[in-house]
Amino acid sequence: MKMKNIIIYTLLTVFLISACDKDKKDIFEEVYEIEMIGQWNESSHSIDFPNNAHFSPFVGLSHLAGLDVIGEGLIATEGIKQMAETGSTNEIIKEFIQFKKQNYSEDTVVAQGFASPGRTSAQIGVKRGYHNVTLFSMIAPSPDWFVAAKVELIDPVDGKWYDKVTVHAKTYDSGTDSGITFTSENEETIPADSIFEIKTNPLASGTDSVRNIASFVFTRVK
Repeated sequence: MKMKNIIIYTLLTVFLISACDKDKKDIFEEVYEIEMIGQWNESSHSIDFPNNAHFSPFVGLSHLAGLDVIGEGLIATEGIKQMAETGSTNEIIKEFIQFKKQNYSEDTVVAQGFASPGRTSAQIGVKRGYHNVTLFSMIAPSPDWFVAAKVELIDPVDGKWYDKVTVHAKTYDSGTDSGITFTSENEETIPADSIFEIKTNPLASGTDSVRNIASFVFTRVK
């Protein structure tokens, strides 16, 4: 990697980390508080429910409307693979940095992991044109399953910012591990399958649907 690229990458990394650590109302034009609420529990999804059910730190970015970050139907990026299999956000944040360098995104958010049912929250900066947000979190433990959600924060009819929006996350398989239960041993899928939405057991069991395993509440704070 050329020295110039190393410097740019380092500066962007520092910016993203510092923006995650500070109150974003001091940095961005518009700011939303994002609360992730995990509804996943033994009553709603009783089949093979694990003892240590939790969600990994949720991670996401604000971006241009045309940017498809989830990639359903495509082979998972290394960042999505690691997030879905281990909960690690390191590689996916590197991918977000590349989006920032290409002017596809505005801000990155990383929150804390938590036991389910439960909740956590963090802020994200947005601006007009970069008012779409995509979020990810690993369903843990699991082979390579994750939740994701995408939301547009400006009303397409009147052009005004939403004050509050709730989005139900969808559940996905990253296509990189062939395990079929929450605690399956690692079984790499070779070649990898494409990312697909999960609509079957054990995540579709019980009285709740897979779409209601978690939700994200966006509240405008600036």
